[in-house]
Amino acid sequence: MSEEFKEVPLKMVDPENNLPVNLYLLINDKFIHYLNSGDSVTSPKYDHFLNKNVKSVYVKDADYDMMMDWCLTVRHTFKEELIEEAGAASKEIIEDTLDMEQELYDVFSDQPLNIERIDKLQAYSNEFVEKVKEKDNFKKALSALLKRNETLAAHSSNTANLAIFIGMITGIGSKYALETLYMASLFHDFGKVKIPPHIIENPSDAHYESLMRAHPEGSVKIIAKSEGIPKQVLRMILEHHEQWDGAGYPNGTKGADLYEYTPILSMANELDNFLVKNRLKPDVKKWELAIKMLENGRGSKWNPMFFPRVPDALKKAFLPEEEA
Repeated sequence: MSEEFKEVPLKMVDPENNLPVNLYLLINDKFIHYLNSGDSVTSPKYDHFLNKNVKSVYVKDADYDMMMDWCLTVRHTFKEELIEEAGAASKEIIEDTLDMEQELYDVFSDQPLNIERIDKLQAYSNEFVEKVKEKDNFKKALSALLKRNETLAAHSSNTANLAIFIGMITGIGSKYALETLYMASLFHDFGKVKIPPHIIENPSDAHYESLMRAHPEGSVKIIAKSEGIPKQVLRMILEHHEQWDGAGYPNGTKGADLYEYTPILSMANELDNFLVKNRLKPDVKKWELAIKMLENGRGSKWNPMFFPRVPDALKKAFLPEEEA
């Protein structure tokens, strides 16, 4: 490899910030100019790279120090902004979440899945669940962490954090149950990684509906090849688009036939998707609409036993007292 260029792990590059130097890709042993200084990768392109198992980008040797300083500075600034919003007591949770998202990029881009990375992620899940069970300010960290870009890694960790929060407020006391819920949430969209980006970004494509409806089964098919993944994790991943009334997919499973914690993952997934789509709205309005969306799904999308407890807890956590 030419000494003129140096490798930069893509997971360290913030997709929405303007680059300080030109960026290159290594294609067929040739360095191809990709982006100019001042451009940004963007979140859709970031996930496109994930789809293609691209783990690294390249910069000219003379630009390497500037690029790495930029990566670290952007990450540090972003982290500090989150901590300032959530409060210093949330620092550990926020730092752990951001570290885990970088690990997720490596996990998602491995084909087949790397067992060592899976083990590392499971160990992280165990430690994280223990920490948040002891933290009364988890909701503050969660509120700050939800205001981020639209990458698959960010969505996966947002969904996992929301699922743990909902799981705890609904009375799940078992650490093992929370850990399996967290792992299922991290991997729930793994099957989307290999759907071509031009299809994901174009709902009118003839193959869009069939591929999207197949992604839960695709996720399970890939993940089940790894040793040590609990069967509860696989079942929640398979069912996370099923609905209480049987109108979901891929199998139309309904009611008591669903795994008991699947609706929690489903609610967390839809909540994060809704919050991202409405991210430009004021926080209070955004949460009011999101909670109303959940309430409208009572008995149709989700087990009515979770109502009104879940909406009430979300109102208390994320709306001003007078609004809640």
